[in-house]
Amino acid sequence: MIVPLHTSRYVPRDMKPKLKSQVLRLTTERYRRGWSMAALARRARLDQASLSKIEDGRLRPYPRELARLARALAFPPAEADRLLDLVDFDEFRRSSADTGNGA
Repeated sequence: MIVPLHTSRYVPRDMKPKLKSQVLRLTTERYRRGWSMAALARRARLDQASLSKIEDGRLRPYPRELARLARALAFPPAEADRLLDLVDFDEFRRSSADTGNGA
């Protein structure tokens, strides 16, 4: 299943630095494994264009996408939990309500 792209997810300039650093960690792990972006997207069941924008910091990952990426990269549970702890779930609820993209 491909995860659709929603415009409400575009990253504001003030995106949390810790979330940016975790996204960089995902990219670093992908490189360390020698995987292409297409390979990680396939393993995580994400659209490659969305993964590209997430890695570039142009798109906020949904919690389910972070969880899929963490699983695909075989992150230990504690590290996967740290990724999800950085997500502002209230922000996603607000942006979904504002744009009509119900969560």
